[in-house]
Amino acid sequence: NWEEIEEGKSFQKTSSEWITASPTPKAQNPSSSSSTGSGSSSSSSTSDEVETEPEVGQTVTANSTMKAKILTKTLAFTGEPLEIKTNIFGYSNEDVVLGRAYWNFGDGGSLEQIDNFEKFYHTYYYPGEYALLLEYYPKSYSKTPEVVSKTIIKVLSTTVTISKVGDAKDFFIELSNNASSDIDISNWVISANGKTFILPKNSVILSKKQMTISGNITGFSYGDQHNLKLYSSTGELVFNYSSSPAPVSSKTNTFSKNTMSKATTQVSESSSSSKLADDLSASALSSDVLREENESPYSLPIIPIVSFVFIGASAGVVYFIRRKKIVPKTGEDFEILDE
Repeated sequence: NWEEIEEGKSFQKTSSEWITASPTPKAQNPSSSSSTGSGSSSSSSTSDEVETEPEVGQTVTANSTMKAKILTKTLAFTGEPLEIKTNIFGYSNEDVVLGRAYWNFGDGGSLEQIDNFEKFYHTYYYPGEYALLLEYYPKSYSKTPEVVSKTIIKVLSTTVTISKVGDAKDFFIELSNNASSDIDISNWVISANGKTFILPKNSVILSKKQMTISGNITGFSYGDQHNLKLYSSTGELVFNYSSSPAPVSSKTNTFSKNTMSKATTQVSESSSSSKLADDLSASALSSDVLREENESPYSLPIIPIVSFVFIGASAGVVYFIRRKKIVPKTGEDFEILDE
């Protein structure tokens, strides 16, 4: 028997019975469990949210990009090798070791690496600022880079010198850094007379400062300064102490002054010897001008010989002039004998 239903209601068949409820055209009739609460509905909503989470994660991954980092110091010195390396990161920030890396150093030099991308060294020979550019290609045959990275390298002149050496009692070697930045001189070489000393790792000279190395460490001794040279870690000659203007010792200065004082005293004893000294000075000056016009590295040893001849000639002339002043009287050369 059909019971009378309220207006706006309709009979609906559930899984076990007929019920009255609001009409739901083209919709599935609610089950008895769904009519009693909203627990299953809430559970279904939660399940739908969980299913969308992987889709969100995949979207983030798809929008990420590859990265290429240049690992190097941005300050370098002329003639010194600069260590350079790169790290390539994939779309999920993973390390990438396959592909092709192309380097342009900004000074006309370039390098291409295939896979693994190990560290290497590049040397700048002139001061200035250079653009270091890196391009990464996923495939060795790719024509368009996947990622590009760039950094600026500032190169300063290498101004390290052998500024001072010790004496026979303590033969130290002083190195000076005249640059406005600290400089690493690791693996630099000091050489003299067949001896070598290699500066150890992490040897740094501070800006405008000195490094003094004892002879007990280097193994050098007095006398080696005549052929003392400083080389960079690449074998480039940085400084030659023997060809630099070396300070003259006070002992040498004293000796030179005494010698000139004696020569002046001897020449001043006679007016005629003064005139002769002027003539000899003019001759020496003319000889100096001739030497300057024909000067060469092989003519330098002649200077001490010319000086020696000049001093000897001056002394000889003075000697003969003084002898001429002593004139023997008439008759002094004869002796009267009694027979």
